[in-house]
Amino acid sequence: MNQDINSLAARIKRLEHQNRILKTIGSVLILVMAAFIVIGAVSGSNKQESVVEAEAFVLKDSEGVERGRFSVVNNTSDLTLNDPDGDWKLSLKVFGDGLPQVYVNTTVMGPGIVLDGNAPAIGFFGQDGRPIATIP
Repeated sequence: MNQDINSLAARIKRLEHQNRILKTIGSVLILVMAAFIVIGAVSGSNKQESVVEAEAFVLKDSEGVERGRFSVVNNTSDLTLNDPDGDWKLSLKVFGDGLPQVYVNTTVMGPGIVLDGNAPAIGFFGQDGRPIATIP
């Protein structure tokens, strides 16, 4: 009879241990589910447009060379695209007064062409930055 009581006590002890483990696992699962619900409710209540704000965005290739930049400097919006060496080749600008300009930099014709939005005009510039020709 003493052996039956000891056997029964051992089984009860083992069941109580298993019960504590199951309660702990259940409590952790309830806390995790509650956290997901709270996180979902908080993020769901802030349904605003995703906006990224910066003064400049820089695009770099896998080698770390700057290949493009979108920035605002001195009240002028500027989108610049560069070649694989990092030299600028195309720049679109809108100045603070609303004047748009397009700059194209080619090595064949010199440093560039400017399309001026103030008046229909195209300017060709030499290596020193001085105008070579303008139309009209």
